[in-house]
Amino acid sequence: MMKRAARTFLPILLILTLSYAQRSDLSGLKICIDPGHGGNNPANDRHVIPDPGTDFWESESNFQKALLLKAMLEAKGATVFLTRNTNSYPNDADEPSLSARVAFANANNVDWFHSIHSNATGWTVNNTVNYTLMLVREKRPGGPASSTGNGLGVPETQEAWDISLIIGPNIKSRLRTQRSTQYLDWSFYGGTNGGFSLGVLRGLLMPGQLSEGSFHDHFPETRRLMNNSYRKMEAYAIRDAFLHYFGVPSDTLCIIAGTLSDRGTGKLINFSRVRILPDDVVYDGDRYNNGFYMLDGLSAGQHTLRFETPAYKVDSIQINLTKGSVTFVDRQCDLLLAPLVISSTPANNDTSFAASHPLRIVFSGVMDTASVRAAFSISPSVKGTLLWSANNTTLTFKPDSVVLPFNTVFTLRIEASARSESGFFLDGNGDGNPGDPFVLTFKTRPVDAWPPQLVSAWPAAGGVLPSPNHVINLTFDEPLNPATVTANNIVIQEVGGYILARTLEYAEANGRGAINVYLGAGLTSGKSYRIRVSGVADMSGNLIQASSPLIWEFSVAAASYQYTVIDDFNSYISSWCQPSESGGTTGIDSAGFFRDSSTVLQILPSNSGSARLTYYWKLTSADWLIREYLTDGTPRSVVWNKEGTRLQVYVHGDGSGTLFRFAVDDSVDVFPAGNPQNHEVSQWIEVDWVGWRMVEWDLENDTVGSWAGNGKLEGTLRFDSFQLKYRPGISARSGTLRFDNLQLAKGADTVAVRAPGSVPIVVTLYQNFPNPFNPGTTIEYVIDGISPATIEVFDLLGRRVRTLVAASHEPGKFVTLWDGRDEIGTPVASGIYLYQLTCGSTVLTKKMLLIR
Repeated sequence: MMKRAARTFLPILLILTLSYAQRSDLSGLKICIDPGHGGNNPANDRHVIPDPGTDFWESESNFQKALLLKAMLEAKGATVFLTRNTNSYPNDADEPSLSARVAFANANNVDWFHSIHSNATGWTVNNTVNYTLMLVREKRPGGPASSTGNGLGVPETQEAWDISLIIGPNIKSRLRTQRSTQYLDWSFYGGTNGGFSLGVLRGLLMPGQLSEGSFHDHFPETRRLMNNSYRKMEAYAIRDAFLHYFGVPSDTLCIIAGTLSDRGTGKLINFSRVRILPDDVVYDGDRYNNGFYMLDGLSAGQHTLRFETPAYKVDSIQINLTKGSVTFVDRQCDLLLAPLVISSTPANNDTSFAASHPLRIVFSGVMDTASVRAAFSISPSVKGTLLWSANNTTLTFKPDSVVLPFNTVFTLRIEASARSESGFFLDGNGDGNPGDPFVLTFKTRPVDAWPPQLVSAWPAAGGVLPSPNHVINLTFDEPLNPATVTANNIVIQEVGGYILARTLEYAEANGRGAINVYLGAGLTSGKSYRIRVSGVADMSGNLIQASSPLIWEFSVAAASYQYTVIDDFNSYISSWCQPSESGGTTGIDSAGFFRDSSTVLQILPSNSGSARLTYYWKLTSADWLIREYLTDGTPRSVVWNKEGTRLQVYVHGDGSGTLFRFAVDDSVDVFPAGNPQNHEVSQWIEVDWVGWRMVEWDLENDTVGSWAGNGKLEGTLRFDSFQLKYRPGISARSGTLRFDNLQLAKGADTVAVRAPGSVPIVVTLYQNFPNPFNPGTTIEYVIDGISPATIEVFDLLGRRVRTLVAASHEPGKFVTLWDGRDEIGTPVASGIYLYQLTCGSTVLTKKMLLIR
């Protein structure tokens, strides 16, 4: 028998442990088993109800495990003490405290202490976690009873740590938990962030550990823990660990355990029966929905395992047991009853069944699929395919069409000739007598069963953009689920190159959803691009499948443009008339033109505003036109010639089907004040998109529309107006359009003119945007006269990295892009770079930051 003193018990125990290496049993050892908690008191117990009528209390489960373990250890010669010998405590104060349990073990001069518990996540529902945990007291300053000071990172007794390394894996193996883990208690419970020591291990004068065998709030495990044979498996695991640790020969008797389930439904079988031959030992299962069985005390050798559960087909297997083995045999059993339909989708007499949903019949057992196929019919007749689940218990009818006909009453029949795999005919009406059909009647309702359809794409497939300042717009025929509008689902890349960095913006109007795609470095002249869209879904969950994505390519012309802003709408719009005050407007109930700071184009540097045009058409009118007229101010002073020039504006569309066009004054050099006969217009374009899109008029090459002028663009031009038109039966009655950055795009070899008396401008270099940036950034600048100009990028050592611009310029505001690459196209490193504008004798320099 071990003798202890506070300062000497560890060396003595080590010596005695070594002496156990050749033991034949556990005689002479005193072991204290602590069944955790006690008394079925929710205040300090763990109570779980996985199913009605099934009450799990951790205290009771722990107590039963302790009783089983006590008997096993005593059978091997040990003297065993329990810290409690009941689980009934009418007066909760009678339940032993943690310190009382420690004192009990110390007072009985035991050699070892083990506390039995099960674990819990504390979650409302635990569907995933079920592992084994071992906890050992961590040494703290002040000795075994200390509760102060930080843990020292080593166990109070190495023996407890070592035996726990055996107990944990043993329990994992016997209970088939997910894994086994082991910790020192103070570190496990927070360490320096409020760590504490387990009270049931604090103050022990012998090695001791605590096991959390499994998670009792994982409902499948809860149900198994209601079974005393399953608890016995954990007791065996702990007993065998003590035998192993003390060098006692292992048990030569064998165990067979497992679960039984219904092959048709997969449900675990209650009241199961399993027989082992030639021992002729029978196991009868419980009612707790765990399907568990266990046969122990079996001799090694050849055995026959028979599954004899009433109402199920008798089945058997041959199994050879080796000495001391634990063998698991899980079995699926075939029901020997007439098959029933246990559920259907839709339910019988459903009068509002979604026509896109599958028809599904779930049987109570495994079916003979050929007989069911021959017995199946649906009226009115619909062509389709019968699909079976892997275990042949669930039948799905998939129509060849995407949906069933709408507003139609159907009758689905499965005749009585359908039978189970075991040969029993269908009990279609569930009256307990086989031989009658299953009949299902239902009515369909209309549904949205189709993924979003692309109604407007800019640029279109195969399109060639004349300039790189366009934005990508994808407009669909219905609202989208914004959660599916992600960079993973909308991909753009250079043809033959890498996927490009991008941001997305979603908008809705008039029952349509749209996506703007903005590239980090913008589009590049002379490049070709490929767009791929998949995974985008509507609000009904219909998505563009990855197996059938939308893919198309477009390119940007290899042309160079310089841009002159007419109006960026960042400040007041007093230069513009209200629609009702603009000559030519007719057929409206109301309309208004206002500055808007809430909806602006993201890619424009320092952009703070747009113009909003809201309109309501008068449907009883004979004609309809809105003329949104630019009357005066700086924007009105911008004039140009048509050669090599495009008139551009970004339009945030509303998908209304309204027609849009530009109007300009021509012959301004002859009639500076304007002339009613010198108004020319572009062709109408239908606003079928939602969100931002560039609209432009190639003034040199596009045909001219019909309005007040002679259909020819002559002389010097000046902006007149935006114009809208209503189309009866096509356009929406009302809507809202927004405009941003009305501008001119001129080929690099064209020369602009300035109207006499226009506002003078000075050479200006703006701060790049965005900044910092990755991978690209935009640089705006202003030239004050016809002059060569360059924009170059330098590193901090003064070495030229890239020449972005080197061309003659007209007066105006321009924009260029830097994609973070050098002259040969190699990406440069992160860091600060200088960009420098040189125009005549003016040299302007600013810093920018590239972050990779």
